[in-house]
Amino acid sequence: HSNMLEQRVVALENELTDMQTKHKMAMEATQKLSGEKNALINTIKKLNRDVAKLESFKRNLMQTLRDDDDPSAAMQHMQNPKLFSESSMPGSLDASSDRLISSVLAGANPS
Repeated sequence: HSNMLEQRVVALENELTDMQTKHKMAMEATQKLSGEKNALINTIKKLNRDVAKLESFKRNLMQTLRDDDDPSAAMQHMQNPKLFSESSMPGSLDASSDRLISSVLAGANPS
């Protein structure tokens, strides 16, 4: 009778060890997934900022193209250049786009 109890105790101890190992592995996996989740959240936030910058760049570019296509806008610009913001001027647009592209590419490189 005691031999059967000893076997039962050994079996339960082995089962406990297995369960503890599985629990430890599950906790490690949970921590890893939590870290990956936080990294993805940060990536999404950065991508949303990049999209906003690109949308702003697109609006400025489209406005510049419309201004170039509209002779009256070009005439107004020549008569009163202060009516136009610097961001709609082609030179500063090129500089802005270069900075934006550099920023996006630098952010895309894994560190």
